Amino acid sequence: MIPIDPVADIKLPKEEPGEIPDEKILQEQEDKKYLSIYDTHRFLESYKNTRYYELFFILLHTGLRIGEALALEWCDLDLKHEKLRVYKTLNRVTKYYDSKGNELPERYSTIQITTPKKSASNRKVPLTDAVIAALKKISRSDFYNIFRKKLSSIISSNRMQADCWDC
Repeated sequence: MIPIDPVADIKLPKEEPGEIPDEKILQEQEDKKYLSIYDTHRFLESYKNTRYYELFFILLHTGLRIGEALALEWCDLDLKHEKLRVYKTLNRVTKYYDSKGNELPERYSTIQITTPKKSASNRKVPLTDAVIAALKKISRSDFYNIFRKKLSSIISSNRMQADCWDC
């Protein structure tokens, strides 16, 4: 049915016959950086009746990075087409110069909403009915209050300034 073989140019790594060494198995297990379905359910269950449940639910079901989720605004949601537009992220940035271009006597970190590092990070994420329901449970004020309180704790613990609360 397919006119060409999509895997024709792929070369498999050469494996020595016999058992896989224990070190290789351990390395493969360390390379897995995801939660199992069981662990995901356990994690969400532990946050079930907290204000962060919907945030974690959305992160786990969309694959958004935390900075992308924290930079979201309601205008980024297209509920009609069940899509979420990702084109910005929340970053910690070190300030070297003031707004006039003068070098600062002391550098400091600040939180800003910026564009992603890679253009491939700009994307539209499909939303499931469950994610849409979770988004609808978060009011606009809760949406920002949850994130601002989290950011306030980050800022106070790291002596940072927030340049972009209402971007």
